[in-house]
Amino acid sequence: MLAWLLNLARSRAIDRLRQLGGVVRALEQPLEAAADRAGVEAVPADAAWWSERRERVLAALSRLPPEQREAIHCAFFLGLSHSETAAHLRAPLGTVKTRIRIGMERLRSSLPELEALP
Repeated sequence: MLAWLLNLARSRAIDRLRQLGGVVRALEQPLEAAADRAGVEAVPADAAWWSERRERVLAALSRLPPEQREAIHCAFFLGLSHSETAAHLRAPLGTVKTRIRIGMERLRSSLPELEALP
């Protein structure tokens, strides 16, 4: 239920960002830069907790084949739709969807402890 709710919230947020168009694109920044600034005012224990999880996710992403990693990066970190991701990667839409699905399955199986996070 939580996964469904998070996916719904993410989809709505992406839809809203797309409605805003170019204004939001100008504000985009690389994931690493945002992550570095996100914990500046955090409680040290929380910052360490998030840092550990971030490192685990980045390590799991680095173990994926480049095609899957690129597709997931475009879809989840850049907020591109599957069609936009396919155009960006110059790959067929079905291929991109498959790469994302298989990549996410591999991430889920390699990070089972993160699945149960609150």
